[in-house]
Amino acid sequence: MTKSLLDRISPNEMVSFPDLPPQLRGVTRFYSLRAPSISVHAYLKRFEKHFMCSRECYLIALIYLDRLSESCDCQFRITRRSIHKFFLTALVIAVKYFDDLYYDNKYYAHVGGVRVAELDCMEATFLQLI
Repeated sequence: MTKSLLDRISPNEMVSFPDLPPQLRGVTRFYSLRAPSISVHAYLKRFEKHFMCSRECYLIALIYLDRLSESCDCQFRITRRSIHKFFLTALVIAVKYFDDLYYDNKYYAHVGGVRVAELDCMEATFLQLI
């Protein structure tokens, strides 16, 4: 799973926010000023330990990321500054769609290391884009 996510990281780490079309400017909410200190592998292990979701949700989250990259016509880039937030959001949406039981966004935000309002905004933006 970690390799699959790392393979999606764009070699071009520079994302020029002003050049984004108006409908994609919300995508910037997924980018951090610098890459998080937690590795992608450790972040996934954290999800595995605390989300307690089915394994299928991880695959569905990857499919959502692929759909997002296709729907945004190459403007969407997963970088080291965005992979954590994009995958967190995709996984939360996958869990809510696929699993019968799931936690609220307060719990997922805590596990993912973001504020609840931030996760709510990322989820709404992600759903609009796919």
